[in-house]
Amino acid sequence: MGLRASYVANDKFSFIIGLNNGWDNIRDTGRKKTIELGASYVFNPAFSLASYIYSGQQRIADRTSSGPAGWRTLIDLIATINVTEKLTLIANYDGALQTKAALPGGNVAEAVWQGLAGYINYKFSDKWLTSLRGEIFSDRNGYRTGVAQSWKEITLTLGFTGIKNLVLRAETRHDFSNLDSFVSSNGIGVGSNQQSYALEGIYQF
Repeated sequence: MGLRASYVANDKFSFIIGLNNGWDNIRDTGRKKTIELGASYVFNPAFSLASYIYSGQQRIADRTSSGPAGWRTLIDLIATINVTEKLTLIANYDGALQTKAALPGGNVAEAVWQGLAGYINYKFSDKWLTSLRGEIFSDRNGYRTGVAQSWKEITLTLGFTGIKNLVLRAETRHDFSNLDSFVSSNGIGVGSNQQSYALEGIYQF
């Protein structure tokens, strides 16, 4: 839960400011406040850049309501290139740091994680579109995934808008890691990669 205010200065520049409970958990047990600041700028019809920063206290382990807290800060950068009316390229970088974090080895120390994603979006028509995403995620302390690893993934998505305000999506995703960090589908053993599939329905009010 939180509050956000946005302001559009002109057709090129806009910014936001917000105050939220917690971070990226559905249920926030710590009730610590997080401040968000963001700005976006449209250089021309083909290129735009957006940057956001989130900062606030977070307990050393997620989903806990007591114990010590560290200071977490995250930076989010998004660059968008509209090559044509149908083809769009997007690059997204996230980098974060928490001063006190409960690490897998049992130590409490600083944790750093970061990721870089690239998107190729293509719109075949008003109804059909596709997206190809590749991502690299570094969790060098194992704080976010439970394992100190370098994680890569590639996702292919096909979207269809046949009814007004309703989007249907089908996607397949393959994940890779430099460690055997994925549990096998039978629940026995682990491996360095996994395959997943998803069907999604999104209704926009």
